[in-house]
Amino acid sequence: MNDVAHSKILGVFFTYGVSVSMWKKQGMLGREISLYQALKNNPFEKIYFFTYGLEDPEVILQLNEMGIIVKEKKSRLPNLLYSFLLPLFYKTELQACSVYKTTQMFGSWTAVVAKWMYKKPLLLRAGFALSTNLRGQGLPKRLLARGVEAFALKNADQVLVTTDAIADLYAPKTNRITVIPNFVDTAVFVPNNEALGGKIRVLFVGRLSYEKNIGNLILALKNKANFQLNIVGDGPDRKKLEELAFGSAATIHFVGSVSYEKLPEYYENVDIFVLPSLFEGHPKVLVEAMAAGLPIVGTRVRGIETLIEDHVTGVLVGTGSDEIRKGIEEVVEDRVLRESLKRSAREYAEAHFGFEKIVELERGLYREILC
Repeated sequence: MNDVAHSKILGVFFTYGVSVSMWKKQGMLGREISLYQALKNNPFEKIYFFTYGLEDPEVILQLNEMGIIVKEKKSRLPNLLYSFLLPLFYKTELQACSVYKTTQMFGSWTAVVAKWMYKKPLLLRAGFALSTNLRGQGLPKRLLARGVEAFALKNADQVLVTTDAIADLYAPKTNRITVIPNFVDTAVFVPNNEALGGKIRVLFVGRLSYEKNIGNLILALKNKANFQLNIVGDGPDRKKLEELAFGSAATIHFVGSVSYEKLPEYYENVDIFVLPSLFEGHPKVLVEAMAAGLPIVGTRVRGIETLIEDHVTGVLVGTGSDEIRKGIEEVVEDRVLRESLKRSAREYAEAHFGFEKIVELERGLYREILC
């Protein structure tokens, strides 16, 4: 084990079907690689990314200069078949690694196969519980997800989850679980203390997809001429949501994907942040909104209610449009509540999600694995 630890190379297995170029397109690249930049040199000398795409050469060059080496998809094979053959295609690199890590549960079987072949320890990361996040997509998919979870949990040396709720769900299958929440750079996401004035500016950030429940947010504000809703992100439901927003009295902007470097500007220039999701894991955008000192309205669902204390760090509401509207109106109309929410959210983010603190917790896991 001493020889393995001496090499100090981390092999990161991307979520099934995901690539670095996809991270860039979705505006996630800067945020996602910041952790690995911090892990580079302490404790790792080199980091490999094993991905599912033919990558943007400029991005590959940029990451290579950081000591993050992208190993893109090597063939035109279907992703499922490729996921099982990847450990053969990158035998040399995987043998050189000290430890493997998955970015999410979906696709974790590739890392398990590599662990079996090359006898390396595996840190399994689950930012959300795969089986519960497939709620509403049919029993076969959920059963398959449970199988993937059971298989990966059985073979992982350590499991990193972002919430106690996920830890409780996985606890019957393994006792090697550590809870480390998502981080936020509290020096970048900072409060803007401007008072409300003119149109009330509401912000949503996230993927435009079913589970985010954005349609009900649009319906909540559609007839409110004194509101402006900025929707930052992209996804499969965008066209449908744009059609829903057509003819609104409220001003509704579909901003599209925004790079991580520009994202703080959107938090700084709004009055309220709303996350109307039907379910979540440990939403990074909510942590960012807290760090930005925004009054938050979130739905009373798994993944949000574990982060938000009702009427302390945010206001929790139901998932329907009427409940969302009432929550927003309460924040707008109650200045004392609004200022208290802003202050408490910022303090909570600083205490629990600071970047350096979270990075050091993850470093501790690698030290334990490599000792």
